[in-house]
Amino acid sequence: MPTPPASLPSDANIAALTKWLKQSGVLFSPYIEARRIADRGIGVVATANIGAGERLVQIPITSSALITPIVARKAVVEGVDNGRIMMLPEDSVLPNITTAAKTTAKRGKRVRLGSTTNISARKHTAIHALTSHQILAYFLYTEAQHPANSGWAKFLAALPTLEQFESVPLTWLVQDAKEKKKMLAYLPTNTREHAERMSAQFWADLKAVQRVFVGADDVERFLWAWLCVNSRCLYYLMPDTATKPADCMTLAPFIDFINHSDTPACEIGVYDVKCKEDGTTTKYFGIWTLHDYATGEEILLSYGAHTNSFLLCEYGFTMEKNINSELDITHEVMTSLLGGAGDDARRRFLEHRSYLGDYTVSRDGPSFRTTVALAVCATSLAACDEENSTSRAAVLERAQLDWFVRTGTETNARIGKAVARMLARVLRGVGADAGRQMAAIAAAVGAGHCDDDGGGGGAVTGCWSHVLRLQTERRTLAEWRG
Repeated sequence: MPTPPASLPSDANIAALTKWLKQSGVLFSPYIEARRIADRGIGVVATANIGAGERLVQIPITSSALITPIVARKAVVEGVDNGRIMMLPEDSVLPNITTAAKTTAKRGKRVRLGSTTNISARKHTAIHALTSHQILAYFLYTEAQHPANSGWAKFLAALPTLEQFESVPLTWLVQDAKEKKKMLAYLPTNTREHAERMSAQFWADLKAVQRVFVGADDVERFLWAWLCVNSRCLYYLMPDTATKPADCMTLAPFIDFINHSDTPACEIGVYDVKCKEDGTTTKYFGIWTLHDYATGEEILLSYGAHTNSFLLCEYGFTMEKNINSELDITHEVMTSLLGGAGDDARRRFLEHRSYLGDYTVSRDGPSFRTTVALAVCATSLAACDEENSTSRAAVLERAQLDWFVRTGTETNARIGKAVARMLARVLRGVGADAGRQMAAIAAAVGAGHCDDDGGGGGAVTGCWSHVLRLQTERRTLAEWRG
């Protein structure tokens, strides 16, 4: 995991945030505190022994401290109402929103955003048509323009700076820094492709916002806001809100200080709490422990069963030990085993059965997709050529292969050994590539092209270290089986 830059929120920022949250009705366990943790930035630590099931932070779902897309849209609408935010003219806005949203606007219907405003139905609909990520990013973008006047000033002051995201490959693509862009060449292929997909989404989101609002032209500030949303949002379906997974995004201050675990450690959810005094019920968004924590132990939350490649691209760090590590060997299989001119029949065979691409190897071994692809590569071309090969031997071999694809049961022991040998061959190539890339990164660090901490070198090295470790482990087993 890379060392975070020194520009972390101060103790005063954290104290001010906690005070503001308490004033907003947020409940805290008296046995936790946020503090700096070596090599991990800000984290949350147990100040006393905590048992499983302890509720740590509870935010009323009606509180504006819980920044949902609904809260963000309401704030943006109010900003347009009072003239703080400028939208493009109606005739410019309407052509840029979705077909469904156009229909709503043409019928003169208002989208309910929790307040009565003077904005036309067209502009209401244009704001509502933005995705959750887009509206949350734009909300942070606008609030950060004048943070002292923002109702979320204490939250803004506790967010990471753009410099703290410098190990996220997306920043290398977006920012005009040639030396950082050179680091992209050192990434594993699947990691680089992930970063490129994120870049395409970032630019699409920025353009969507720019088609609605005036002045959304500070790319770096929008990048900061977009990354804050991407890395700090919790994905949870809030009651009475949109059901699409992409809309289940919630910024939960203080909870977002909790660092990642590769195993379940805490749980989040929405629940009712009944007041003992008057019997009223309040609905909270909260987090609770799944196991005991000792005094001084860091409290963790699993962000999901993510590989190091995913963690690097989405959050800017890797884990030294990650049970979800896997190798993506799609590129190697497609080029070294299925890349020849005579391999068309094998590729067609896999494509017709929806097994072409997405080949991975985890600590438990190759995925079934990978095993199928390797089995096809170990099968004769005649057996894979369904259009032209009708010989008895080809038909029999094809039937055995199809049976394996459908059931996972080997009817030919030869294929199993061939699959193990092919996997070992691919993994030897992966290991050689990892070694070359790690040497190249070390040379780049030595030449001053990147640093070994936040500037990308350490993060990319961490990614390749896992590739090398997992590759060695699985290759040894594959060679033994082969």
